[in-house]
Amino acid sequence: MENEFENNRSHDTLRTRATLLFRLRDWKDGETWREFYDLYYNFVYRHARGSGLSHHESEEVTQEVFHAVAKNIGKFTPQPRPGSFRRWLGNLARWRVTDKQRERSKPSSPHNTYKDEEREDPLDSIPAPTASEEARLEAEWQQELYETAVKRLAQRTNPKHFQVFILHHREEWPLKRIATELKITRTSAYVINHRLKSQLQGELKTLDRELT
Repeated sequence: MENEFENNRSHDTLRTRATLLFRLRDWKDGETWREFYDLYYNFVYRHARGSGLSHHESEEVTQEVFHAVAKNIGKFTPQPRPGSFRRWLGNLARWRVTDKQRERSKPSSPHNTYKDEEREDPLDSIPAPTASEEARLEAEWQQELYETAVKRLAQRTNPKHFQVFILHHREEWPLKRIATELKITRTSAYVINHRLKSQLQGELKTLDRELT
């Protein structure tokens, strides 16, 4: 019964994500935008921070990127190549970061205030990323996928079992030590770790396929 519940929940989640980008076209759909925010906030924020912006500047960039998505999601056309949306979102983030860095070098003046409306079609003016920029965005995306997958694994896993997994993979404890410290058999530690590692890989594949 529990497995059936999990399967139904997973199916509903996949179906929801498959239509997420379409539902974003309705900017009044608060639930959809909250889901989008939860899924993509860290990706944009971390890119801004990694570009040398302050926390406050990175928050501003993230809000500006989401505003740009709201304005332009109707123009976005998914491509056959996987990952078309995250590349589009990554380009928006790069563009906003560049604008923020440019603002730093200009004296503060009402005439220098950035406005979206100053560009007829801002998306057309975004240059293609360099090979290094594209590699960096992909690395940041993979890190975000991993962190999200780990969080979701924690939500549906026995806390003690999750502790085994974290101690082994993040703290790099050997399974023998984990078994001793947590007072479980080495066989149990091995089985738990193997099962959760497999579940994490499955979650990563699901996220990579659905969050495009």
